[in-house]
Amino acid sequence: MNALGHDIGLRPSDPHGLILISNLDRATLVKVRALGLSPAVTLETSPNEYDAWIKLSDTPVTDNIRAAILAGARRHLKLCETGSDINPYGYLAGLTNHTAALRDRGPSRFVIARTAGGAVAESGKKLVDALEVSNGRPVAPPAQERNKLNEPQITGRTAQRERGPSR
Repeated sequence: MNALGHDIGLRPSDPHGLILISNLDRATLVKVRALGLSPAVTLETSPNEYDAWIKLSDTPVTDNIRAAILAGARRHLKLCETGSDINPYGYLAGLTNHTAALRDRGPSRFVIARTAGGAVAESGKKLVDALEVSNGRPVAPPAQERNKLNEPQITGRTAQRERGPSR
């Protein structure tokens, strides 16, 4: 089918501990790594455009937690919400990418695996542990991880003002 001009997508079977951040340029890919979310696999899907498969854990992670981490990373990276699907299809290295945008630039381009170490991201497990669901709601991640994902930080002094003086 790929040879006939059709894209072939793949995604992990459930349950799993992966997220996909797609349509990244090189600069944004560097920012992803700086967040401690080094991709297990990086695919170059078209010239200077990358998909990053990030392994959060060796064990399955709930959809809610994967969605929270993906949304936080996309917000921090200032990416649009279009790629927020937590069960997306990704490209397969070695096949061609036939997207409409590429058709205008000439012949289809092969998808190239740029990295494929398969390791769990440095911040992956920390974020998963911090966002374990309690009563159906994610708990706030530790301050260090929250800052990485550009979430507001509540200090002890701020929290005390919001609650009022302790008795």
